[in-house]
Amino acid sequence: MCGRYSFFARRNDIVRSFARLQLPDDYDAHTPPRYNIAPTQAILTISAADPTHLTAMRWGLIPSWAKTIGAPLINARIETIAEKPSFRSAFRSRHCLILSDGWYEWIAGEHGRRQPIRIEPADGRVVGLAGIWEIWTAPDGKELMTSAIITRQANGTLATIHDRMPIVIEAARAERWLHAVSVEDSLTVLMEEPGLPLRAFPVGLAVNSARNDGPQLRNPIPDAWCRETGT
Repeated sequence: MCGRYSFFARRNDIVRSFARLQLPDDYDAHTPPRYNIAPTQAILTISAADPTHLTAMRWGLIPSWAKTIGAPLINARIETIAEKPSFRSAFRSRHCLILSDGWYEWIAGEHGRRQPIRIEPADGRVVGLAGIWEIWTAPDGKELMTSAIITRQANGTLATIHDRMPIVIEAARAERWLHAVSVEDSLTVLMEEPGLPLRAFPVGLAVNSARNDGPQLRNPIPDAWCRETGT
């Protein structure tokens, strides 16, 4: 599961990874860095509908046929995404990348507390987390764009932290994912190994509360372990 992530990258770092993006010169001034993004909050994505601009969506997919918002569907498992009614329509034709520079998982800590672990690209680059999106129409006619992150079984070192992980799409695979034209092509792209080294390390407990934000949340605990893996 991926239930919290960050996106604090500045304009130059974003376009360095995703050169096709057309970001305004004043992007940094109007887009604050975020270190603790939680479900139901607004997030920034690249969608197949407009791959040269960022699109704001709500994190937590609402199927187009849903009568009410209901519980947020923040993750979609790759193993069932093509068949599950809540996701299969979006998976066929509405792909997106949820821009990120890292995410958090939790393990059992001391005294029964949940210990947050930060996982991020080892070289600090911006990546996309594979996602799908829907447009949900509220009873009053207002439209809401919503999205979910696609997850897979964790492998290597990351499997010792959590059994699931978001599917990381580096820039080289972005176009293929956004414009995959069949379920088979989509699954092929998602199951490829990007070969992108990731590192994982414990961070402070402040990230446990979605009310907290700021650069200190991503700081490693002093003298704690750090594991690196290629996934």
